[in-house]
Amino acid sequence: QYDLVMFSASLPYLRDWKDILRRAAQGTRQYLFLADIPSVRDVPTFVITQRSEGVINLGYLFNRSEIVDTGQRAGLRLLREFTMGRHAPVANAPEQPMYAGFLFAR
Repeated sequence: QYDLVMFSASLPYLRDWKDILRRAAQGTRQYLFLADIPSVRDVPTFVITQRSEGVINLGYLFNRSEIVDTGQRAGLRLLREFTMGRHAPVANAPEQPMYAGFLFAR
């Protein structure tokens, strides 16, 4: 058990993100903080490709409500949401994302 469990910019690259988020919630006595989460509001979570120096990565752009609902189903409550800045434009995306942070408490 930890007082604080934190993910910074890594959650989008985890295939089983909902299960990992639930397990992280079980591992905290007090807080769970998600930082630099690329999020959208009006469309469901979707996957994008990112190309850098010949390497292609897949990553999620999260629907804000899905993040919050997953945390709440894991027994947490949202304390605060943070605006963390603009995400690079995503070609052909149904909605352009922003980076957000989410502070949950047990």
